[in-house]
This record gives sequence, structure tokens and C-alpha cells, in this order.
Amino acid sequence: MPSADFRASMQELMQLARKHRVKALIADNRLLRALRQADLAWSGELVFGGLSELGGRRFAAVESLDAMNRMGITALVANVIPNTNLTSQFFAAIEDARAWATAPL
Repeated sequence: MPSADFRASMQELMQLARKHRVKALIADNRLLRALRQADLAWSGELVFGGLSELGGRRFAAVESLDAMNRMGITALVANVIPNTNLTSQFFAAIEDARAWATAPL
């Protein structure tokens, strides 16, 4: 995915998160390929930091089929989530991610 497209989609995601006051986010990364480190770092601050500031509590990630993407996302979550109020969990199936993200706190 081109950097400009990825960043535009993340900005739109955060606009919608603010509009709907989301408490949880599910990232379906199954078909996402490896991303540039600069884009990952930028999105981590924007999304995780922003979601935490909005009062969000959970981030669920459905793991990518691409090994490089899995490694990048795993490292990003490990580095950024501890500095937020979010709890994160990785899943193989979207249904499991949805059940966890929407379960009562």
C-alpha cells in the first residue's frame, strides 16, 4: 500500500473514531503487506495515542498473513501500547477479535 494511501486511511479512521467516540478498535490486517517503518511509527502515535486520549480501552488486531507485517505490527504494539490506556490482543479470526473488543469491561 502506498504511504500516502495508508496515512490518509489512518487519518480517516481517527476522524470516525472521534465522531463515534469509540472505546475499542479492531484492525483486520489479514491482507495487509509489510509497511514502511516510518508509516508504522507515525500510525502508532496517531491511532494508539489518539484512541487512548479519546477514552478508548481495547485494541484487537487480526494478524496478517504476511510475516513481515506481523513482525512490524507486533513490534509497534509492544512499543506504543504500554504508553497508553489501551489493552491489546492479537487474534487469528475476526470473530474472536470482535468478541473480545466488544465484551463488557
